Parts: sequence; structure tokens; C-alpha cells
Amino acid sequence: MSNSTYSTTSRSAFPGISVFAFLADAQQGIDVVLADLRANAKLHAPDDILADFVNGKPETVVIVLLQPTAAAKALAAQSQLSAQVPAEFTGPGAAYNLQDESVRSQLQATVTETVNRVIGQLGATGMTVTQRFSYQFGFAARVTPAALEQIVNSPDVVAVEKDHILHAHLAQGIPLMNATTVRSSYSGSGLSIAICDTGIDTSHPRLSGGGFPNAKAVWSLSEKVLYHNNV
Repeated sequence: MSNSTYSTTSRSAFPGISVFAFLADAQQGIDVVLADLRANAKLHAPDDILADFVNGKPETVVIVLLQPTAAAKALAAQSQLSAQVPAEFTGPGAAYNLQDESVRSQLQATVTETVNRVIGQLGATGMTVTQRFSYQFGFAARVTPAALEQIVNSPDVVAVEKDHILHAHLAQGIPLMNATTVRSSYSGSGLSIAICDTGIDTSHPRLSGGGFPNAKAVWSLSEKVLYHNNV
């Protein structure tokens, strides 16, 4: 083999080696990012959030929860003094008197301002916002690993959760409905079933006893969902 032939062959091989090395470095970089994300305390159930990346997908879907503002904390404190806030409410987070139109409008204003500000600071690179919440400090988005890393590093972000569909579990529901025997005896084959959902009865004493919206039930037009604390 002549020197010229050897030289030509070698030069043609180098680009492939360079591409391989580049891909290897890129994969190593992603692995480092995923390892850092998995160790970040802001990620709730990190294995669920990062599963799409581990399986080779470029994006995953998340819900980003933000720090409430001082204005929201003041509204929560004001609401706690009101008899309209459910006395049974003992869960984490703030409870707001959503029956008060002034509280609702102020809460929505401070939530909207905060969500828009944080989204603007994070930027659009690697992140596509799919939902901005009205009464919760947060938003939903499709994100890349790099964008997710930027999100958890933001001081405004409290937590990140996987955005996924929740499926009903019947382990308790069927016995409570006394339907165990029926379910084991009938398959539903050949039957058509129509469900007419009439919603909730806001006059029920467990849902504030009347009036809508109230402290336990409020409709969000932007999120197209009825929030209710059915305690």
C-alpha cells in the first residue's frame, strides 16, 4: 500500500471516529445531567419523571410548583379568619376563602403574575408550556433534560411532579358499592351504558351548604375544571 493510499484511507476514516466520539461525549453529558436531576430533592418521584429520558425520548411532561407570593400568604391568613374556610381543612398548603370574590380575584392576579414571570425567566428553549394554572402557583410543560435542570435550579420552583393521567383503582370502590358479586358474575358483554354526570350538589352541607362558588367549590374557566374540597 502506497503512502498516498494510506493517507487517503486514514483521512476518510477520521470523520467517523470524530462523530462517534462526539456522540459518546453527548451521551455522557446527558447521563451526568440525569444523575444530578435524580439527586435533586425538588423532583417528586424522580424515576417516574426521568423515565422518558432513560428510554431515549427527548422530552417528558411535568407539573412545576412555585413559591406562593407574600400577597397569597396574606390572603391565606385572611381566609383562615373567615368562617367560610372549611374547619376540617388540615392538609398541607394554603386554604383560601374562594367564596369571597375579592380573594379570588387577588389570588388569580398574583398567581398569573408569578407564573408568567417565572416562565419568562426560564425561557422557551427546551420548554413548551401546556397549561398555566389560575389558582395554583404552577404550570405544566413539556421539557428536555436541559430545561428541566434549569427549572429545578430556579429559586422560585418548590417542586416538580410528573404530569400523567391518574387511573381509578377499584380495590376499595367495588366492595364499598357492594358490587363484588355482580362484578364476578357479569362481564358486561352485549350491554351499552350511558353515564349522565349531573355534577355536585353545592347545597350539600359537606360542600358549604349552598351558594356557588363557595369555600369548597369553585369553577376555573381557564383550566376548565371544578375544584372542590370534599372533606
